[in-house]
Amino acid sequence: MSRPAAGQHPGGLILTQGDSLRLRASDIQLLQDMDVRYMKELDIQFLRELAAIYLTELDSMQMARWFAPRPQKPRPIVTLPVPEGTSLIPYLVAMPPASSLTAILAELSKPDTSKKSPWKTDVITRIGGSQAGYRNWTKGGVNTLALTNTLEAKTVRSSDSWEQTHELRLVYGLVRQDTLPVRKADDEIRLNSSFQHKGEKDFFRHFNPTVALQARTQFAPGYNYKKNPFTNDSRVPPVQVSDIFNPLVLTQSIGLSYEPVPWFSQRLGIGAKQTIVTTPEFRELYGVDSSSVYQFEMGVESRTYLDREIFDNVRWKSTLGLFAAFNKPDLPDLQWENVIAMQVNQWLGVNFQLDMFYDRDLSNIIQIKEVFSLGFSFTLI
Repeated sequence: MSRPAAGQHPGGLILTQGDSLRLRASDIQLLQDMDVRYMKELDIQFLRELAAIYLTELDSMQMARWFAPRPQKPRPIVTLPVPEGTSLIPYLVAMPPASSLTAILAELSKPDTSKKSPWKTDVITRIGGSQAGYRNWTKGGVNTLALTNTLEAKTVRSSDSWEQTHELRLVYGLVRQDTLPVRKADDEIRLNSSFQHKGEKDFFRHFNPTVALQARTQFAPGYNYKKNPFTNDSRVPPVQVSDIFNPLVLTQSIGLSYEPVPWFSQRLGIGAKQTIVTTPEFRELYGVDSSSVYQFEMGVESRTYLDREIFDNVRWKSTLGLFAAFNKPDLPDLQWENVIAMQVNQWLGVNFQLDMFYDRDLSNIIQIKEVFSLGFSFTLI
């Protein structure tokens, strides 16, 4: 919508004295730049009738008769132009029907000091736990207390040609069983970033060029309490198998993204993967040569996302990542994460998480993690 030139009809809303609103027949184009559904919600009867008539697509003669001045109530007309980028609907919705024209004009003349951030950000934290206690229980049992804290943040910035998305996931959990010391139950640091070019024509309108980055690591040392996984090592469990930021797995990819519906997207491209282990004794557990700090791989990378509400207040989020290294003809690395979140009310939720992980450098069998938790959710931003 452009500002009218001097001497031309302003092509805006026509506000009449006496708190009535009219549109000239030549101004009907203005409705195409507004959402008629909002007009139906206004407390001004004339706009309701106007929206109903516009939706029936009457011809210009019928519109002209409708917009003709009413001879029994002649009123002078005040014309209010619509500046570029300005919508009158929010002001009209906020004004009661009895508001005077002077009040409406005064509200519209106020400078807009609000500056909307180009970023759309969501930050959610969840605290989940479980507890079981036994005293004089004949059948036996183990006293257990577990607590997990999760922080998830996502920020998105969109423009006409680019969209960038950044996601952060932090998880840390502890568990204590009977007389055993406190142990780490869950530990994850993950950062995802993607930069997607939104094409306008032909092929790139549906398949968007995308650059993606990911970093995965952990907060605290990890231990194997069941067995000693190191070769030529006689230590008795528990044995330390990881440390803070150790290992650190980095991936980069460039390819194409396809999003046929808002709840599903697919990315395919060429990727690189680096596994960084700074502690020499841990390297054999993560496929890194003992004489090197990192292992570098190139291959084909695929990432599939699904995020959909499958029932009322029940949402399924799934991410399937595949990485096939060029120098390894066997099965690709697999990372499949699934979360079913059931929201009981605004702050109470139930989550079921099932993760599957396969990397021949680490193990010849699929690793599985399953977590069922009841906890409190808080939206921070």
